[in-house]
Amino acid sequence: MTSCSSDNDNIVDENTNVNIRLFNESRFDYENIEVGGVDYLPLNSGEFSEYKEFELAYRYAYIELTADEEPYRFQPYDFVGETPLENGSYTYSLNLDNNGNVLLELIED
Repeated sequence: MTSCSSDNDNIVDENTNVNIRLFNESRFDYENIEVGGVDYLPLNSGEFSEYKEFELAYRYAYIELTADEEPYRFQPYDFVGETPLENGSYTYSLNLDNNGNVLLELIED
């Protein structure tokens, strides 16, 4: 796992919702990004997205994206036993492994 610097310039109100941005940790640019039913703009390698507000989110989510014209998906089976994230700002750092899997790391901003 790698760490990323926290660029907090665009944090929205932490007291009302869970705010999640993405960090593209891979060497590929991402397109057609959907996280938990929310669409994000294309994201170049090494870049952060804008924050999106969620009423309810967990340390992981359903993720679908395209990289190098190939579709990738992270499919949780369920959230049984998981605790919802507290209101605040978070980053889902996304990477791809050599087997075509999406790797997700939650970072609290």
